[in-house]
Parts: sequence; structure tokens; C-alpha cells
Amino acid sequence: MGQAARRTGLSPAEYLAFERASEQKHEYASGELFAMSCCSREHSLLAGNIQRELGNALLDRACEVHTWRCRSRPLRANELSGGR
Repeated sequence: MGQAARRTGLSPAEYLAFERASEQKHEYASGELFAMSCCSREHSLLAGNIQRELGNALLDRACEVHTWRCRSRPLRANELSGGR
């Protein structure tokens, strides 16, 4: 994680709107924004190779492999079990 920018009190929806308009990537945790740094060439290559290998290994499963650029949120417990 990067350095904490400030305690914002933003709702998740407000954070997503802010993040879409921002040129810098941030992470949102418990009302705080964290500025995320760029990665090195080596890190990018390693992450890409891992993503490719995971994607290939999971082709026959109901799984998804996303890049670090993907904005996501933690799943709720009922989402993990398919809503049951």
C-alpha cells in the first residue's frame, strides 16, 4: 500500500467516482485513501507472467484472473457461496 492521503469519510460510491476522475491510482480502506505508486518494468513483467500462468491453469474453472488495474471490492460472504 502507498501512503495514506487523508481520512476522507467518502462512501464507496463517492470513492469510485473520485477514482475514475483521478490520474493517480488510490486504494480505499475504512474511509482512508492511499496513493498507489507505479511499478517497475520487472514487476510488470513478473505480474504479467503470473497472470498468464494463472489464467491458463484456471481455463476450465469458474474463476477470473484480473490485472492490478482492475478496480474491485471484497466479496460478501453470500457472494462466495453463490448467494446461498
